[in-house]
Amino acid sequence: MQYVKWIAAWLLAMVLAACGGGGGSAGTPTGSGSVPVPDTSAPKVLLGLVDAGVAVNRVNPNGTTVARATVYDKTGATVAGLKVTFTADAGLVVMTPASGVVLTDANGVAEVAVKRASVSVEGAGTLTATAEVAGVTATKSFDYTVGNAVTPDTATPKLLLGMLDGGVAVNRVNTNGTTVVRATVYDKTGVPVSGLKVTFVADAGLVTMTPSTGVVLTDVNGVAEVPVKRASNSAEGAGTLAASTVVDGVSLTKSFDYTVGSAISTTPTPKVAVQVYNNGVAGNRVTLGSTSVARATVKDRLGLPVVGKIVTFTTSDTSLLVFSPASGRVLTNDSGVAEVGLSVASLSANGAGAITASAEVDGATEISKFDFQVSSANVSLSNLSLGSGSLALYGNRPVSVTALINGAPASATPVQVTFSASCGTVAPGVALTNGNGVANTTYTAGQLSCGGTAVTITASAVGAAPVSGTLSIGAAQITNLQFVQALPQVIYLAGSVGANQSMVSFKVLDSSGAPLQNQAVELSLVNQAPGVTINTIGNTAPVTLTSDSAGLVTVPVYSGTVPTSAQVRAKLVSNPNLTALSNVLTIAVGRPVQRSLSLAAEKLSLEAGFQGRAYTDGLTSTITLSMADRQGNPVPNGTEVNFVTSYGILTPATCITTDSRCTVTHRTQGTRPVNGRVAILAYTPGEEDFVDANGNNVYDLGETFVDMGNAYRDDNFDDVFQSTGEFRVPRAGSSTCAGAFKGVPNTCDGLWGVVDIRDQMLLIWSDGVAVFTVLSKSTAAISVLVNDFNDNSLPTGSAVSAVGSGPDGTKCTVSNTNYNAIPNTTAPVTINLTLKDCFNSDWVDLSVTSVLGKKTTLRMFFP
Repeated sequence: MQYVKWIAAWLLAMVLAACGGGGGSAGTPTGSGSVPVPDTSAPKVLLGLVDAGVAVNRVNPNGTTVARATVYDKTGATVAGLKVTFTADAGLVVMTPASGVVLTDANGVAEVAVKRASVSVEGAGTLTATAEVAGVTATKSFDYTVGNAVTPDTATPKLLLGMLDGGVAVNRVNTNGTTVVRATVYDKTGVPVSGLKVTFVADAGLVTMTPSTGVVLTDVNGVAEVPVKRASNSAEGAGTLAASTVVDGVSLTKSFDYTVGSAISTTPTPKVAVQVYNNGVAGNRVTLGSTSVARATVKDRLGLPVVGKIVTFTTSDTSLLVFSPASGRVLTNDSGVAEVGLSVASLSANGAGAITASAEVDGATEISKFDFQVSSANVSLSNLSLGSGSLALYGNRPVSVTALINGAPASATPVQVTFSASCGTVAPGVALTNGNGVANTTYTAGQLSCGGTAVTITASAVGAAPVSGTLSIGAAQITNLQFVQALPQVIYLAGSVGANQSMVSFKVLDSSGAPLQNQAVELSLVNQAPGVTINTIGNTAPVTLTSDSAGLVTVPVYSGTVPTSAQVRAKLVSNPNLTALSNVLTIAVGRPVQRSLSLAAEKLSLEAGFQGRAYTDGLTSTITLSMADRQGNPVPNGTEVNFVTSYGILTPATCITTDSRCTVTHRTQGTRPVNGRVAILAYTPGEEDFVDANGNNVYDLGETFVDMGNAYRDDNFDDVFQSTGEFRVPRAGSSTCAGAFKGVPNTCDGLWGVVDIRDQMLLIWSDGVAVFTVLSKSTAAISVLVNDFNDNSLPTGSAVSAVGSGPDGTKCTVSNTNYNAIPNTTAPVTINLTLKDCFNSDWVDLSVTSVLGKKTTLRMFFP
């Protein structure tokens, strides 16, 4: 039974066994006989690379290759759930997971994904898998290649043949014992072929084979073996042993020469031989511009090529040569040959050096050296091409130059050429020559200063004398006059607060959109609105200005007395057909006036009063002031408004307008007014209202106006200023007047002008307890007056509800009430109820619940 398990385990690992080389030549695999018999002396790890199910030794350049290890214990059974650690060359590949540590699955298989470390990396490396099985460390290595490095040719099936004595490769049959003849069979993908019939044939007079037919099957490693012995004690001489098989319809035959008895026998030693080839010809000179390689041939001690083995190339002087791949590590192909590309390190490289190739063969490191010579090249530049004719300003022109190496175009070796220009730009500034030895770039006359000049363009390269040429650039052409901005875009009427002047700018441009200076531009007003002037206050005539270094001309425009849109026309003096108009300047607003001022409160009644009970601080209402000028236009943003109050606090004490309004917050605190009434006054500088008799939007002497006097806060709302206790705004003025709009009497100035425009509002601090007064009552309708203790409104938003009932459980229905909540008001509210199905002895309960939860109920009976 154990033997059957061995067979199953080895068949499962068949693909991995194919990839498990790397440590020796393909001609010396393990195994014996026609049926695989596992080695049960110690745990083992088999290792290989698999790409799309096919065993490979190259990491996929554009995808993911799998590194697969199979772990066996000393009985030959696969080990599940065991940690396997993969390591590889960090500069060549990356693994997933990055730690390289994974567990084996139920089949004893552990896998990590392997990718090329970068798109430019190439060379050969070694992958290692290590696992500890029952206290014994088992490890396996595998050589692989990345990028464009040489990889073994696996296009056809292969048959390798050799002879072993005591595990050592020989070519002599043991005189007193048994020697093993071993054949290894690979299919066209490089995977060992198991269970394949191999036929061995040898000289009958020299040796005998077991079995005598010489026919055996390959094991899971693709290995077939037959023991051979000396045919007799007198048999001696040299012979030829042959092995043959058929793989995928392809017949394979391999021969091996051997000796028996006292005939001469040799035991070759492994070796590495390196040679330089220049354009396919062997030599010792590497020439700039030629195709050069260093080629190393690796053979084992039997003289057989070693396949898939890492060869490391190094050089004594990196200033002379560079390798491709840069690591100098590549794998041998099926002929045991590894090649690395050679390039001269620089155009100035000159001297001699040595190339060393090393590889590990049959446990020994073999080294070979080869001396080479590099000679410096003669580099020159010629045929600088700037095209024909002049170039328009801001135009582009192809530029090229030919680089020569030793008098011939640098077709094989790229030469780096640097381009420069005395004005404008060359892009790219550094270019490599193409396959014809030509470096190409583009010149752009991208600076205004290049116009009307001869630009010098120069090409240079290391080791070569620079070459130059000149290119004539056309002068700049004025093609556009452009409106830029009016700053600010809105100005205010002459004499009002806010900006009364705007700076209007135009720009002179050439054909590329670049600014032009020292250009004369005429600027004039298009619409002659009353009082609008240009350049200087009072001037309405056109003015001529000169563009600055940014191509700009800027002229001030001053507001008049009537809201309007002002336009400025710009005209190029040298070409009157080039014009532009401003289009965003508005003369909009004046100072605020009394008749456009108003105050509003978010909540006109707050539950902050008291009636023999505690009161509440911190209740708030947002107060909003809105204003406009005499034409109903918004006043300038940033107009400041002052607020004062008789009770509580206003935050902030002033507000700044945006879109002609601003807000403050009224908060309850401090002393409570006995009557629950709070006065709030807002005031700001504005102008007195007047009758514009002639329609010029400006006050003229003799026109009727309202002389207002100084503002005051009417705390008791009796429209009479109390000289003691009521706040007033101190201003100059002593003329006799009644005082309008909360104005202190006899504080007028008798002149139209600036004044504090103002507005006052009433705010209620209610105790929240309802007082009911029945105004009318019938079984069809009820009317009730509802107010607080001070005959003021209850708190804004207090809930109103009504329910009808009867003594016999019947419903006296309230079908309608005009209020569900106390509206935003300062006065008492009349609640009207519509009733249905109500009779004598029925009753209706009317309830008001304040914002803070105080509920007051009135029960009304019929009759």
